[in-house]
Amino acid sequence: MRRLGFLVRKEFQELRRNPRMFPVIFVAPVLQLFILGYAATTDVKNVPMMVVDADRSAGSRDLVARFDASPYFTVVDVTTDDAGRPARHRERRAWMALSIPPDYGEMVGAVSP
Repeated sequence: MRRLGFLVRKEFQELRRNPRMFPVIFVAPVLQLFILGYAATTDVKNVPMMVVDADRSAGSRDLVARFDASPYFTVVDVTTDDAGRPARHRERRAWMALSIPPDYGEMVGAVSP
C-alpha cells in the first residue's frame, strides 16, 4: 500500500510540473468511459428459440405468447414433441429451447389465486 502512495505522489508531482498532461490523464479516460459506456452493450436481443409445449393449455399458450412478445426472444417453432429439437439446434435455426411439461397448466392454476 505504501508503494501505491509513493506512485500517486510521484504522478501528482509530475502533473504539477507539466500541467498540459491534465487532459491526457483525467479528461481522456472520463470521456472514453462515457462514450464506450453507451456504445458497448451486453444486451442479448432476438434470440431464436423453439418451444416444446407438451401441455397445450391456455397457461402454456400464454407463456409462449409472452416469450414471443419479448424483444429478447423470437419463437421460431412451437411443437408438441421433443424429437425435432436436436435437428433445429444443428441447423442453427434455434439457439435455445423451452420445454413446457405436460402438467404446466395445472401447476400454474394451483399457484395463482
